[in-house]
Amino acid sequence: MIAATCAALSALACIAVLLLWGSTYRTSIGSELNGPDDAQIQFASYEGRLMFGVFRNDTPPLRRWGRRPGTQLSDLQASGRWIAGDLLGWGVALPHLLVAALAAVPALWWGLVFRERNEQARRREEALCPACGYDIRATRDRCPECGEPVDATLLNWDVATAPATAAARAAAPNG
Repeated sequence: MIAATCAALSALACIAVLLLWGSTYRTSIGSELNGPDDAQIQFASYEGRLMFGVFRNDTPPLRRWGRRPGTQLSDLQASGRWIAGDLLGWGVALPHLLVAALAAVPALWWGLVFRERNEQARRREEALCPACGYDIRATRDRCPECGEPVDATLLNWDVATAPATAAARAAAPNG
């Protein structure tokens, strides 16, 4: 249940990032959250890049020669750099497609694992070889198709009591 919830949230995050990318490719959207000690957490989306940074608003009252104001998220926007930082803050910019791809990994992994589990359960229920899917109800120790050893729990299947395979169900008359 936790894996399914994580997969659903990652799929939603992937979709949200792709929608944000599409809506902000030519414009900019940003937000700031005030933190402790004059710190700000800044988010922005601009020209295909998702930007995040933590910056401090400590600017000295007197500017000394050679001292520039602290780094801000706007430095990433203006310069096209991917990383910015100094003693007063740091910021990073990542392409939307990279963030979307990373967000999609848990959903894709869950989908592949879920599919594999369903396939194995179906093969077990219908007395099919776990490796190749060949009908193994009439075999003794190995699958005649691929040579895989037959599970001991499947050796006692009786043709009359075994569940019908999909092919047998399709061929059976509806009467």
